[in-house]
Amino acid sequence: MLAKTLFGNQRLDRRTMLAGLAGSVSMLALQPSRLLAAPMVDPIVEGSSSARDRAAAIRAIPMNALDAAARQKVQAVLASITIFRRLPVQMFQCDPELYLFMVEHPDVTTNIWELLGVSKVAIRRTGNVTFNANDGAGTKSDIEFLHVAPDTHLLYAVGSYDGTLFTRPVRGGALLLLKSGTIKDKTGRSYLTCRLDVFCRIDHLGVELTAKTFQGMVGKSADHNFVESISFLDQLSQAAAAKSRRVLEIADQLNKVSDEDKQQFAQIVNRIGDAASPDPLPIQRLDSQDAKSADGMFR
Repeated sequence: MLAKTLFGNQRLDRRTMLAGLAGSVSMLALQPSRLLAAPMVDPIVEGSSSARDRAAAIRAIPMNALDAAARQKVQAVLASITIFRRLPVQMFQCDPELYLFMVEHPDVTTNIWELLGVSKVAIRRTGNVTFNANDGAGTKSDIEFLHVAPDTHLLYAVGSYDGTLFTRPVRGGALLLLKSGTIKDKTGRSYLTCRLDVFCRIDHLGVELTAKTFQGMVGKSADHNFVESISFLDQLSQAAAAKSRRVLEIADQLNKVSDEDKQQFAQIVNRIGDAASPDPLPIQRLDSQDAKSADGMFR
């Protein structure tokens, strides 16, 4: 009921999350049956698993900005890639400060989900740049930001699944490279844009073979989850502008994050609400030409 009050009749999928994608992708990669059961996406917003895009994604990893320990973690995944997916570029309307805050504070996102009653996935901060994720169904992941910049976030996750799908625990790791920026559409309106490259390594021969066999279906399902993740951020930003008091009520109830992060989230929501236009422009749908332009900015 609270989710409907905040977001109206817009669909809020329990899988939607950008900020916690590091943990989520590890979980999904380790549980292919969940991926294969997910709905397909519109071909206009499909990602890619091509060798060309994989090579480009590897080149885009900011290796020179990483210390020796971080480079070793990156190489551990790249040395044995089970699944690669370049998720579809998204162009959307979201307050830039809110976007970066949610990307870098996945525990805030999942705490909001808990309060809204839309997901049992829990992410808890364990250090300045590290988190622990638990989906409550047998999958646990440790997440680390290896590189943080306004236009580039590199995350590393290692996790395991110990449940009914397999006779023994399955382990794996993932790298996530998020590129962000801004672009103007043909009407001159500014949008945030982002693209996520995902590399997964699954340390289980049977699962690896299954993943390679069904990589096309797995990829399309990951595309859908990414689109839904951006939809959540879009809706949260709109709610902060139009219903800031209600979002602030949620902020006040946050109980799984630090007081500092809770206060910062509330300050961002307050600013968005104070600056909101009484007559906001209608959101325009991204067309294929806009998508091509947005993708080009990352090359």
